[in-house]
Amino acid sequence: MQQSGMPAPGRVQEVLDRVLAQPEFQYAGTSPLVRLWQAALDLIRRLFERWWPTLGDSQVRFLSWLLLGVTVAFGGYLVTGWILGRRPATRSRRGGDVSLRSEPLDSAGWGEWARDKARAGRLREAATGRYQSAILHLDSRGVLRYREWKTPGDYALEMSDEEALRAPFLDFLGRFVEAAFGPHEPTPEAFESLSAGAKSLGCPI
Repeated sequence: MQQSGMPAPGRVQEVLDRVLAQPEFQYAGTSPLVRLWQAALDLIRRLFERWWPTLGDSQVRFLSWLLLGVTVAFGGYLVTGWILGRRPATRSRRGGDVSLRSEPLDSAGWGEWARDKARAGRLREAATGRYQSAILHLDSRGVLRYREWKTPGDYALEMSDEEALRAPFLDFLGRFVEAAFGPHEPTPEAFESLSAGAKSLGCPI
């Protein structure tokens, strides 16, 4: 028996249906990208819960977001590198600008580049070219191992104390750092002194 003052169940359902039909209660479908992101997040969360069941819900949620974020960032980095790597290299007519070359320069190539920059009066860049030329020359002789990420300090520590070229090499590095990173623009004399230091290492000038 229906209690006095209580609406019938059908009436309640009718009112509820009308309320849920209002625009503010309508479901807005998510985009495919959002659904894909949520699916990936749910998958990672399930894996964490299976591998480490003792983790709390907040820890699982944090680790899931962290791993997914790192994965997306690394994927973006790889895609960006792939896109940049597929851009056609444009060669300079004079061949003077190393940034426009498609092939890496060897010791002789860097030496030529340094001379071009010196003739143009761009002595800081010329000093960098002379430094690269010397490092690659020493690498070809097996004295050092060239790596793009290495600093002059790394090369100084790498060269053995027994190496006969250690003293002139350290002197060369000091001249390079002063010319390339000093507070004042290097003079032609400073560049000539750096070139003389490279020549003492056996680097062709």
